Amino acid sequence: MLRLSRFCLILLAAASLAAFLPELFWKAFDQKIRKPFLLYSPVAERFLYRSSDDFGQASFRDEEGRDYSRKEWETLLPFFYYRDLKKWGILPESVGGFPMDCDGIRAETQVVTVNPYYLANPQIDLYPLFESKSEFTDLEFPDEMFRIDDRMEFISSSTNRVIEEQSAAFTGKLEEEGFRFPARYIAGNPTTRKSFDEGYFVLDDGGMLFHVKKVEGEPFCVRTGLTPPGGILYMGVRENARKEFYGVMICGDGGAYLLSYSGYGLIKLPLEHYDPRNFKLRMITDPFYRTITYWDPDGDTIHCLATDRDYAVLREYDFPLEKSRLLAAESVFRLIFPFAIDTQDQKSNYVLFRFRFSGWSCLAGIAISLLIAAIAARVRSMALRRCLDDLVVVALTGPYGLLAVLLVGRMKNS
Repeated sequence: MLRLSRFCLILLAAASLAAFLPELFWKAFDQKIRKPFLLYSPVAERFLYRSSDDFGQASFRDEEGRDYSRKEWETLLPFFYYRDLKKWGILPESVGGFPMDCDGIRAETQVVTVNPYYLANPQIDLYPLFESKSEFTDLEFPDEMFRIDDRMEFISSSTNRVIEEQSAAFTGKLEEEGFRFPARYIAGNPTTRKSFDEGYFVLDDGGMLFHVKKVEGEPFCVRTGLTPPGGILYMGVRENARKEFYGVMICGDGGAYLLSYSGYGLIKLPLEHYDPRNFKLRMITDPFYRTITYWDPDGDTIHCLATDRDYAVLREYDFPLEKSRLLAAESVFRLIFPFAIDTQDQKSNYVLFRFRFSGWSCLAGIAISLLIAAIAARVRSMALRRCLDDLVVVALTGPYGLLAVLLVGRMKNS
């Protein structure tokens, strides 16, 4: 029984080390690829980027590799660094006919981001519904939350009781518009840190999109007539004074869309080979252009697009990422460790337990681990046949099993 308990303890220790040591390895080698910041210049009419080396030293270049000082670089990006240009007294009166007024530039600037883990975030299906036409300056967090199952139901946050009158009013309004219960997807922006509220976009059981909000205490519901292709994987509602689009939508067909204020139309972003479950996406707007970048964090290329206000592509550029040092460290890792147990992934917010085999090159690490285990047994004057179970663990798990055996030690009289 003691021998079995010791064997189970070694296996548990080896599994724990398989989750801990790989993370420690990558922290020790600090092999994160530093992503550059890329923007399209309306002055130079090409992409510019800022990158930094291992010591944090910044460099400023364009897509053709020309170097710039920081001031020269910012001067070529007047819609992004207009405050610095104004401080230096070199802010132009206009660019392309657009008056360079700080308030006007700020009003035309919007940043949209989509990360892979947005598509798999844990959600609690209770949502606050703000008063969209409040008589007060600031939005106030409501006392009730809602959910949509076989009806739209409001629950008091203080008493945990269903508010029947409000539930019946909103449910009736949805039914008038032809809503089919229950809701498949609910998207909104549940924060008071915004200047106004656009409520929620709700996908019904028939795949139709509805717009729901509260206006002067009364239900507002619009059947948009829109059936997102393949359903909705993710939608981020972001109220912005520009009122060009309600937010970004990732649909089941893998496309990224903007939901327009104009008739609830979908604007498809012109992304090639975009995989929303693996790629990060960022879009920055200015008075004339949209700079769109998307990339796989595990890949070697950042794809860049510059479009006009109608999202027609004006310029494309693929920025190659330097991965040579990362590949070298990966090769060393595969030689030493036969596998890893991943508990975290930048593409998911869930805690994982994923086994990742390193490949047959790990036989070198296993052979070295077996040799060290045999030497350790020899030092302890133990016959190899008496520690055969330890050697089997080491042969299967490499350095994880070796460390586990050394940490647990031998039983007395064994």
